[in-house]
Amino acid sequence: GVAQNLKLTSVNVLDRLSAVNSNITNLSANKLYVANSVIQTTINTEGAPYTINSATIVQTAISGTITPHFKNSKILVDIDVYSSKDDYGGGFFLGRHDVTNNTMTTLISSAKDSNGYYMFYSNNSHEYDSNRIFLEDSIPAGSTELRYILSAAGYGLESWYLNYSISNRINPGSLMRIDEIAQ
Repeated sequence: GVAQNLKLTSVNVLDRLSAVNSNITNLSANKLYVANSVIQTTINTEGAPYTINSATIVQTAISGTITPHFKNSKILVDIDVYSSKDDYGGGFFLGRHDVTNNTMTTLISSAKDSNGYYMFYSNNSHEYDSNRIFLEDSIPAGSTELRYILSAAGYGLESWYLNYSISNRINPGSLMRIDEIAQ
């Protein structure tokens, strides 16, 4: 019958598998991430008030660094900076310093109007309150560390205050959140 045809009395299975290494002490597994999930978050706050009296980018308002886990991830940068000005006009510059490759890339730069003034205007109160900048970025090839830098400039002789409210005389500070997003 069938049972006798399946009888394996002369086959030694262990001898045939002797080439298989059963040492599993070095077995490891990476975490699995669902697409669009947050892999990691870095947060930096800056509370020091800055006064800017220059029409050129001279002062870093806030910066933050992230070391991505995966080369194909996306980076989301969310910045909330408080500013006020004696007069209208001022602009932001957001750059990415690729620390690994030592390169600087402009991601956002305020345009200038016909008078050469940075275009970042508000209402008559001169209080810009919370300025929000949000962007998505890709990781440059070969990079292992990224630093995002938000800087600012004004125009004329008027002072522009970062992380400080003229009318309220308070120092609300700024925040930069950087998320690595799985793809």
